[in-house]
Amino acid sequence: MARDRLSAAQRLAAGLVAAGISGLLSLGLAWAWPDEPGVLLTAAERQAVLVELGLQGFVGGAFLGLVLGRHRASAGVAALVAPLLLVLLALAPRSGSISIEVEESVIYGVGALGAALALLALGRFRRLALGAAALLLVGGVAVGLSRDGGGARDEPGTHPDILLLTLDTVRADHFDFHSGDVPKAHTPHLSALAARGRVYDAAFAPMAITGPSHVTMFSGLSPREHGVRRNGAELDGSLPWLPEELDRAGYHTRAVVSAAVLEGSLGFWRGFDAYDSQFAELGEGGDAEDRRARLVRGHGLLSWQGWRRRAGSAFHRAGADTLAVLDDAPAREAPTFTWVHLYDAHWPYTPSPEAARRAGLDDHEPLSGGLLPVFLLQGQGGISPEDLARGQALYRAGLDDVDALVGRLLEGVGEDTLVVVVADHGESLGEHDYTFNHGMLPYAPDTRVPLILAGPGVEPGRVESPVAVADLGRTVLELAGLAVPEGMGGRSLLEPDPERIVVSASWAKEFPGAVSEGEELGPWAGVAVRQGRGTAAVTRWQAASLYDRDRDPRELAPLGDDEAEDLAPLRAAMRLELDQPVAGAAEVEEGMEAALQALGYLEAEGPAEPEPEPAAAGGAAETTEAPR
Repeated sequence: MARDRLSAAQRLAAGLVAAGISGLLSLGLAWAWPDEPGVLLTAAERQAVLVELGLQGFVGGAFLGLVLGRHRASAGVAALVAPLLLVLLALAPRSGSISIEVEESVIYGVGALGAALALLALGRFRRLALGAAALLLVGGVAVGLSRDGGGARDEPGTHPDILLLTLDTVRADHFDFHSGDVPKAHTPHLSALAARGRVYDAAFAPMAITGPSHVTMFSGLSPREHGVRRNGAELDGSLPWLPEELDRAGYHTRAVVSAAVLEGSLGFWRGFDAYDSQFAELGEGGDAEDRRARLVRGHGLLSWQGWRRRAGSAFHRAGADTLAVLDDAPAREAPTFTWVHLYDAHWPYTPSPEAARRAGLDDHEPLSGGLLPVFLLQGQGGISPEDLARGQALYRAGLDDVDALVGRLLEGVGEDTLVVVVADHGESLGEHDYTFNHGMLPYAPDTRVPLILAGPGVEPGRVESPVAVADLGRTVLELAGLAVPEGMGGRSLLEPDPERIVVSASWAKEFPGAVSEGEELGPWAGVAVRQGRGTAAVTRWQAASLYDRDRDPRELAPLGDDEAEDLAPLRAAMRLELDQPVAGAAEVEEGMEAALQALGYLEAEGPAEPEPEPAAAGGAAETTEAPR
């Protein structure tokens, strides 16, 4: 038996062999794990995770090889025990949702422990080993702190919890706490929140597209400035970012979104400790493969919180499933920043039977799928008055269901939580010959959104003058008692300026083939500027016009020259905006086409359509593009 004992050098060699085998097997597990929903990471994060896995396997193998492998027989077995333990860990049942944050300090710390164990196992240089381990651990912690901005995090409890709820495709004029000339939805929960909070009756999105509007909320910059003007575009990592500022201040930050256009890997997950934008299997085909290639398999190896599959589309999920993710999330110490995005109001308008009955409908079935190509056209030539009225009622009923989800979400949320409710954009329901769609026009049906603030530091009341969703980031930081970072745009919603000019726009070049080119508007498809009660707007389909929103809240009836004398300066403001420099458009991420087509934002490739001719003032040109 004594002959089977290994010398110190042999034990070191056996440990290195075991470490190498274990590390390689760990990397193999990460690459070859079954094709389950995983965690989407950037390229740099993916490499860091793989390095971390390799180090874990390496250290595990080294430990077993050196400490347990005192004899020849046990040394060989030890080389396989570490990866086996990792497999058992991965298969262990868990509940909750994935939450991974790659920290360089973890990598350095594991390396330090491995070096210490290796030296200690030799029975020599114990003080040197402990000193080296301490230095490496301190270095790892320093790296981790520098990644968080180099400053100490505030103590929990010094700032209020924050709940940001963004509602997809929800226009303001359908709520009883907002002015408007259309039938109202049944929304008691949002109305109760509005009654105790501050309502902004003239809040406008920068454009009627989900991704760009959310980027504006978090950065304070307009799409003209930040360059994200299409869904699926990757964000510039240098943009000022609200979640990142809250994370640095000590908030536990989490997000649960309901549509693939807000997928975390586009850059939305910056600053979030947990970001849930993976709904189900990614589907089949080349585009899905492009996305799947960035999945880190073996996600069970990376988080003690575990994972579970969730029902739903690969590209969006129902609000009830979205809220279930929050129900499953582990409790966190205050303060927390939670962002919830609900997609339920979006086309194809599928309300519950109860909501449909309240809207005066005999059933809750959506509009005929055979009519979908007609509704994606700009213009109503193929839509009967009956189908138009039914679609409007279905949309209104869907808002009832959204309100019910809001009520469920607000259960247990105390008045000491700052609650922000806002929509990313509205929806045209026949206005301006644009039906059941959004994105191409800057008028009020597409861009006027509900906005409510309620909670600590918010004085209840009502603000009538125009404000922008670009003001949200700055205002949330102000209410949280935090500094606003350099470069963040917007203004404080707590002190709105009655003379403020608010801009909404759309860009022709972001929808290839959708509109004809025009020298006068350059890259723009349309621009609207608003100040006080007035609006000046111009699009590629309608001539420059002035509107009085007090008389015409949907901006449908252009004013005559004799009616608009006091609003004439708005024309100059609109021309000034058109002359502003426009940042280069952010590239749409490779592999996002399948998601955009599935959600109706892009049509599948087909025969090329002739480019439409510009229409006369007040007219409309047709398009087969679906900018949703």
